[in-house]
Amino acid sequence: MKKYLSLFVFIGILVQLSYAQQKSVELQWDMPVEYDVSDTETVKILSFQGAASFTDYGALPVYLGIFDTEEGSSYSAELTNMIFEPLPLNQYDARDLELAGDDIKVLSFHKQKKNQLYVYVLPVRKNMLTGTWERLVSFSVGLVPEKATSIAKEAASFADNSKLSDGNWYKIYVPQDGMYQLSYSDLETLGLPVNSLDPATIKIYGNGGGIVPENNSDDRLDDLNEIAISVSGENDGSFDSGDRITFYGESPHKWTYNPVNKTFEQEVNPYSTRNGYFITYGGDAGKRIAVREQSSSAPTNTVTKSDYFLNHELEEVNLIGSGREWYGEIFDIQTSYKLSFEIPDLDQSEPVDFYTRLAGRSTTSSSFDVSVNGSSTNVSIRAVSLEYGSTFAFTGTVKKSYDVTGNSVDVDIKYNKPVSSANGWLDRIRINARRALRFYGGQMPFCDSESAYYGNIAKFVISNANSSVKVYDISDHQNVARMDTDLNGSELTFVADASELYRYIAVENEYLTPELGGAVENQNLHAHQPVNMVIVTHPEFSSQANRLAEFHNNRGLTTRVVDVFKIYNEFSCGTQDITAIRDYMRMLYDRSSGESGLKYLLLFGDASYDYLDRVPDNTNFIPTWESINSEDATNSYATDDYFGCLDPGEGKFISDELDIGIGRLVVTNIEEAAMAVDKIINYSVPSEETHGDWRNNITIVADDEDDNLHIRDADRLARFVDTTARAYNINKVYIDSYQQVIASGGERYPDANEAINTNMAKGNLIMNYVGHGGEIGWALERILELTDINSWTNYDKLALFITATCEFSRFDDPERVSAGEQVFLNPDGGGVALMTTSRATFASSNYTLNRSIYANAFKKENGEYPRLGDLLRKSKIAAGSAMNAQKFILIGDPAMQLAYPELKVETTHFNGEPINQSGDTIKALDFVTISGRVYDDNGKTANSFNGVVYPTIYDKPSQMTSLGNDDNSSPFDFEQMNRILYRGQAEVIDGEFSFSFQVPKDINYSYGNGKISYYVSDEFTDGNGYDEHFIIGGFNNSNQNDEKGPEIKLFINDPYFSNGGLTNSDPLIYAEIFDESGINVGTGIGHDITAVLDSNYDKIYVLNDFYQGVLNSYQAGTVEYPLFNLAPGAHTLELKVWDALNNSSTAQISFVVAGENDVILDNLNCYPNPFSASTKIFFEHNQSGEMLTMDYMIFDFSGRLVFDRTVTEETKGYRTSSVTWNGTNNSGSYLPGGIYICKLIVTNEEGVSSAVTGKFVLTR
Repeated sequence: MKKYLSLFVFIGILVQLSYAQQKSVELQWDMPVEYDVSDTETVKILSFQGAASFTDYGALPVYLGIFDTEEGSSYSAELTNMIFEPLPLNQYDARDLELAGDDIKVLSFHKQKKNQLYVYVLPVRKNMLTGTWERLVSFSVGLVPEKATSIAKEAASFADNSKLSDGNWYKIYVPQDGMYQLSYSDLETLGLPVNSLDPATIKIYGNGGGIVPENNSDDRLDDLNEIAISVSGENDGSFDSGDRITFYGESPHKWTYNPVNKTFEQEVNPYSTRNGYFITYGGDAGKRIAVREQSSSAPTNTVTKSDYFLNHELEEVNLIGSGREWYGEIFDIQTSYKLSFEIPDLDQSEPVDFYTRLAGRSTTSSSFDVSVNGSSTNVSIRAVSLEYGSTFAFTGTVKKSYDVTGNSVDVDIKYNKPVSSANGWLDRIRINARRALRFYGGQMPFCDSESAYYGNIAKFVISNANSSVKVYDISDHQNVARMDTDLNGSELTFVADASELYRYIAVENEYLTPELGGAVENQNLHAHQPVNMVIVTHPEFSSQANRLAEFHNNRGLTTRVVDVFKIYNEFSCGTQDITAIRDYMRMLYDRSSGESGLKYLLLFGDASYDYLDRVPDNTNFIPTWESINSEDATNSYATDDYFGCLDPGEGKFISDELDIGIGRLVVTNIEEAAMAVDKIINYSVPSEETHGDWRNNITIVADDEDDNLHIRDADRLARFVDTTARAYNINKVYIDSYQQVIASGGERYPDANEAINTNMAKGNLIMNYVGHGGEIGWALERILELTDINSWTNYDKLALFITATCEFSRFDDPERVSAGEQVFLNPDGGGVALMTTSRATFASSNYTLNRSIYANAFKKENGEYPRLGDLLRKSKIAAGSAMNAQKFILIGDPAMQLAYPELKVETTHFNGEPINQSGDTIKALDFVTISGRVYDDNGKTANSFNGVVYPTIYDKPSQMTSLGNDDNSSPFDFEQMNRILYRGQAEVIDGEFSFSFQVPKDINYSYGNGKISYYVSDEFTDGNGYDEHFIIGGFNNSNQNDEKGPEIKLFINDPYFSNGGLTNSDPLIYAEIFDESGINVGTGIGHDITAVLDSNYDKIYVLNDFYQGVLNSYQAGTVEYPLFNLAPGAHTLELKVWDALNNSSTAQISFVVAGENDVILDNLNCYPNPFSASTKIFFEHNQSGEMLTMDYMIFDFSGRLVFDRTVTEETKGYRTSSVTWNGTNNSGSYLPGGIYICKLIVTNEEGVSSAVTGKFVLTR
C-alpha cells in the first residue's frame, strides 16, 4: 500500500481550508491502565474510549479515522479546531510517551483497492513553549485533495500462465553458491530420457538466492525464470555419457554490499537451507552462457586484490521458541570457544572488519571477552528479570577493525558467568577482509568494491592461474557470462566495466554437484482466477481440505484448495518461503473485483517456529510469519496476518491492514483434520441436534486483581453487548465474585471453575475471557485447565472463544499443544473457532479489539451476518495496525458464520390484549398468557414457520458485588440477569405462538423491567428475540390452595437408569418434574432447583438454568445437569424442587462411578422378563461414547450354548441395548420355556474386556 505521510506542526491558528470531507472528533480520556510487571515495576498505559494503536507509537493510543474516497483520487489529512488540556502530572511516566514529541502527528495511508483513506492521529504532544505534556480533547479532521498522479504504485504484474503448465520438469537443489555440473547419470537418475533428448533444448530455471521480498512493492522474479547454462557436446545433437551441463547456482542465503559501512552482509534464509532449480527440455533452444568480450577502454584501475567475506552462523538454538533468530554455540558448562578462520593470501596491509553478536541470560550483569588475534574486547550484557513477560536474554555486539598477521583470523570468545544458572550464546561472526587475487584451484569467487565507481574500467589480474581456469561474471544470476581472458604465464587477466560492483568466480575443473530431486507434475497456479476462499493445505490433509471446499462450494462460496508445495514451485522457485503464499494470494487479490473476488484464506495445517525441522516431531505443515526478535517474549510473536496484507507497500507491518479474512486449522494428522472438518460442517448445517437456546448465550469470564482492571473491562464489554444486541443473554463469571480457597498449589476458585464448565455444558454462542492466561489455561488460580477442556462434551453446542489474554493459543510450538489449540482439537466439544492470542498482549489494546469484535458481530451487511474472517479483519482494522492486534489469530474457518438465529421473534399480546408499550405488569402468582410471532428482516410474519418457541422469563437484574478476595482487588458492583421466572416451550403454528405460566410467589416485589428471551426453531431454521416492555413487581392476593410439592422422577444420565447403577466420572443428573401450579425455576430467593452430592450440604449445586419445560405445558419439565470429575465409588444424590407456591419436594438416587481405566459392567437384564415372544437385553457400563465389541452368549440351564451374537457399535449412553432375543437358537428354532443364563463379554478399542451375567425366564 502506497503511504502518504502528512506531518504537521500545529501552533496558533491555521487558515481554514476548503476540505473535501471533514469530521469533528471528541476524545473521552480514561484513567490510565496500570500493569504490575514485577513486584517493583508498574507499567502505565494511556487510554481513551475507542482508541486504536499504531506500530510506530508503541503503547500510546491513537485515533483512527477511515474515510471513503473516490476512485482515482488522492488526499492528505489536516487537523483544525484543536483543543488541548494538560496531561495530568501523574501520567508523565506513561509507557512510550517519549514517542509523542513536540508536535501532534498525523499519518494518512491510502487503501487503493478499497478507495479509503486511513488517518491516524497521535493526540499527545509536548508543548514547546511550556515544556508540559498536553492531550487533545477535540479536533476536526479534513481531507485535502492531492494530484491523482501521486496514487500508489500500480499492482504487480503476474504471469498469465506458469512455465510448469506444460512440458517435462525435474527439480534439483543447491545448498551453496558456486558453479555446478550435471552429468549423464544425474539426468538419468532424475528421469530425463537422456538417450533421446536434444541437448540444445535443455533449459534450467531458477530465481537466485535470498528470501522473496516481504514488501509487496519491492521487485521480484515471478514464476520461474530461465538462467544461462552451458551444455558440453550439444553440437552433435545428443547428450552422451561424457557430456555435462554447467550452471551457476545461488544458495538460499544472500550477500549484499552495504556502501555506508563498506562491508558485505549476509541475510540467512530462515525458511530453507537449499535453493531450488528446475530442469526441462524440448521446444526452443535454451539460454546459454555467452562469452563476454573484454572492454576495449583503457583501464582506470588494476585489480590484484579482492574483497573476502564470510559468515559463521550455526542456527541451532532458539532461545524462547519464537521468532526467526537462532543461535549457535552455547556457553554453559563450556564457557569458551576458539574459532579460527583461514583466509588465503590475506592482505595484511589492511585491517579486517570483524562483527559478532552474542546473547546472555543472567540475573546479574554478565559479560563476554572477545579476542581477535590477541586483541581483546569486553562485551557487557544486561541482567535479566525473572518476572513473567520480561526479556529472556540481552544481546551485545562487537564491531571493530583489527590488524592481522598471517592468513588466519583467530577468535577466542569467553563468557564470564557470574552465577551458575547464567548462559550465553553466539549468534554470528562476520568477517570482511581483503585478499590477493591468487588462485589455488577449485572455485574462487571474487569482487572488488574499491574499484567500483561510475565510469571506471578495471583490469583484473589473477595470479597462479593456468589455461584451465575459467572466469564467469555471476553478477546477473539469470545471465551468467564467461569472461574472455588473457593468460600471460601464470597471470590471467581481463578488462571489464567497473561502473558498479560486479561479482565473478574463477573455476578450474572442480564443479559442485546439485542435490537431485525428481520429476515435477505439471501445474498452473498462475492461470487461477479469483475465488471467494482459498484453502492452502499440506498434501497430508488434502482429502479433508477438499471435503471442506466442496461443502462451501455447495453453499455458494467459491472455494479452491491449493497444495502449499505447488505454491512454492511457482512463487518461490520450489523452496519454502512464506512470502510465496502471500504472493499467490496477492495475485488473486489483484485480479479480484466485486462479490466474485478473494475474501478468505484458510491455512489447513499447524505451524511451527522452526521452519527447518530442527525440533523433533515438528509441526511446520503450513508456516506462519515469525518476527525477527527471539529474545523478548513480548516483542517476539507469530501471526497469520502477513498473508492478508496485499496492497502495494505492505508486508513490513508498518501501516498494513488486512485485506482478507484469515483462519487456520491447527491440525497435525489426518484424524485431527477430519475431526476439524466434521466440527465445522456439523456446526454450520441446521439440525435439531445443534439448534437450541444456547445460541442466545454469551458468557464473559473475568480475572481478578490488577486493581479490578479485568472485571471492569469485562463489565464494559457486557454492558456494550447488552445495549447493542439485546436478544442475547449475558452470563457473567467474574471470579472475584466467588469464594477463593487455598489449595496445595495456591489460591483457587473451584466454584468459578465449575461455573465455566457448567456454562460450557449448557452451551454458548460466545465464550469470552478477559484476564491473565497462558498456554495451559486461564488465570493464576487455574480457573480453566487442560483437564477441563478435555472433559467438555458440548459437540452440538460449540462456542466461539474470544480470549483477551496472553498466549492462550500459541500455535507454533511443536513441543506443546496449547490450551487454545486443545479447545479446537477436542473431538467431543470445546470450540468451533477461537479469536485468540498467540503471544503476550496488553489488556488495554485487548479491550479495544474485543469491543470491536462485538461492535461488528451482530451487524448485517447486505442482508448477511459477518463471517468469522470478516469479523476479525474489520475488528483489527478498527483497533489499529500495531503488534498487539497482529498477535490475535483466528483458529477456525474464516468463511464460517456464527450460529446466528436468522428469524426474529416478538411479543404481540399480553393476556389476550395487544401489548402496551408503556408497560404491562406481571405480579407474583399471576397466571400470564403471552402471545407472539416469528418474522423476517422485512417485518413480515414467517407464515411457513412451524416449530417450537423456547421462552425464558427473567425477573429484574440482580445487584451483585464482587468479594475483593485479594489485596489488588476491591469490591465491584455489577448487574446479573439471573432470576428466572419461567422457562418453557410451546408450539409455533404458521409463525404464531402462545404460552401460559404461573408466576412464582417468590419474586422481587419491587417494580422494574424484566425480560423475555425468545428462541424458536424448526428442522431447518431458527430465530431469536426479546421483550422488555413489561414491568415485574407486586403480588396477586388471589387464593391459591396447592400445598403439595412437585413430583420428581430422578435418574442418572437417562430415564432407563436403575438405582445403584454404573456411570463414568462425568455423569448427568436427569429428572422429570411435574406440579399443577408450575415449577419455580430460580427466583434467586432461596427456592432454587438444587442438588446435593454425597450429603455434602456445604456444596449445593444450583440447577435453575438446566430446567426446560415440556412442550405446551408450564406444569412439567426436565432437568439435565452435568457433573464433572467424580471420584470412583458409590455416590448419592438428592434433588430438591419447589413449585410456584413455595411447596418443595426432594428425591434421592444412588449410583456408582467406575474407574476410567477399566470396563465396568452391571445390571445385565432384559425387558420384559419373563417373556414369551421376544425380549430386549440391556446392560449398564462406564464406556459411553466408546466403540465396543459385545459378545452375547445364552446358555440353557444345563450349560449348553444355545444362542450367540457379536455386535460392534459406538455407545450413546451408559445403558445399552443392542440385541433383541426372540427365544430361538442359532438355527432359528424355538427353544422350550425355562431359565436361561446370558453371559456378556464387552471389549473396548484398547482391548480391555469385562464380563457380566444375567438370568432370563422364557415362558411358552
